[in-house]
Amino acid sequence: MKRHLCFVVLLLFAIQAKASSLVENIRQHYLPSEYDTLLVGDEDMPVFAAEPTTPLSRGVALIFLDNGHQGLTLHNAQMLAMQLNQRGWHTRILPSDTVQWNINPLAPSDMTDALHSRASNTAFKVDFSSSESSLSLWINAAFDSSANIPGFRLVIAQGMTGAQLVSLTAKGSIPNADSLVLLDAFWPDKDINAQLTEKIAQIDIPIIDLHTAHVYQAISLLSSRQRAVNKTLKLYYRQKTLSGVNPITLSNSTSALASNLDKEIYGWTRYLGW
Repeated sequence: MKRHLCFVVLLLFAIQAKASSLVENIRQHYLPSEYDTLLVGDEDMPVFAAEPTTPLSRGVALIFLDNGHQGLTLHNAQMLAMQLNQRGWHTRILPSDTVQWNINPLAPSDMTDALHSRASNTAFKVDFSSSESSLSLWINAAFDSSANIPGFRLVIAQGMTGAQLVSLTAKGSIPNADSLVLLDAFWPDKDINAQLTEKIAQIDIPIIDLHTAHVYQAISLLSSRQRAVNKTLKLYYRQKTLSGVNPITLSNSTSALASNLDKEIYGWTRYLGW
């Protein structure tokens, strides 16, 4: 058992090392002519932009990528963008290394509790305020760069990036999207995650809250989110677990996750009357 836990911790360390260089990996694997750039602060950041393939434009879908190696990876985002283009959306894939993990080593005796799905993970922490400030610059730059595109503003984000998008929206630090699409949105801190629940219920923006794995259901307290939304009488909120989707997608095969996201987004926007 201890050997297995040590392996899991080492694996998480390896994932963090791989995930922390998302932007640099893109610069190494793609030619400069294969992506656009967006000035964020004093740095040019890579952006993958695409136009709709239909005459009627619905607006722009901003797809924010975090440092995760699973779920909404760059490959999955590209697959999703292609499908959204076919439905009339301009798309912008916006990778960022803004949200970074700070790893604190665990004693062997603490591993079992820390790795339990219902525990607040103390081994992997990130400073909420500092990463929020950096992400605010990134999001505002993305909104500014797409201001000339008529139509709706659809923002898609997962994990901790999704959680901070909700927080920044509630504070008024970024422009309001017409709708948020959240995938496995959570923050690995019990108190901050509780605040996220309240903010989701309070902001006057339609939200579809999607999840792919049971572990996120435990961390994100989905039932608490639904209760909070019911109390505030929030009109446009939908919560759904994507069935039959493996969130870990490391191959270059056709992504079931991208197809499921496309269908859910299409159904959601139709429900909103777009």
